[in-house]
Amino acid sequence: MTSAECDLKINQMLNAQETWSSAHNSHAELTKFKCLHLTHHTDIPHPYFKWSDSSTVIKCVSSTRLLGVEIDQTLHWRHHVQHAVKKGTALLATINRLTGPSFGLPAPYVHRLFMAIVIPKVEYALPEWYTPVHMTATLAQRSGSVQHTREIKRLQWLA
Repeated sequence: MTSAECDLKINQMLNAQETWSSAHNSHAELTKFKCLHLTHHTDIPHPYFKWSDSSTVIKCVSSTRLLGVEIDQTLHWRHHVQHAVKKGTALLATINRLTGPSFGLPAPYVHRLFMAIVIPKVEYALPEWYTPVHMTATLAQRSGSVQHTREIKRLQWLA
């Protein structure tokens, strides 16, 4: 599908959305819309998207966040994993402040907090961005989300 065909289809979808929103008195804020061209050809410039029925221009971006997941135009999850590990490290530091040798929470409670708060934050949407690590038959090396596994393992070692 070419970029022009995609623009035509998006214009049709925006027209249908506008009809629905006016019928249901639920108007969307078009200034918050973003256009993300999912392609492996990052060298192709993507101009801003112009909605044909109005003067609204939707900015094209190289990455965005959707439902808490960082998505970039090549569908690589590096930014999302970095954000998740950073968020998990901050939560872990907060939980560690609750512990101490003479005061604070006992270790089993800290473990429960880690399992209930930190792990779900780090592993959010895991089936989307994680490829299990496995050995390749021909090269005898690991393949899959090796770097992501290292980053998550580092966080677990901190815990």
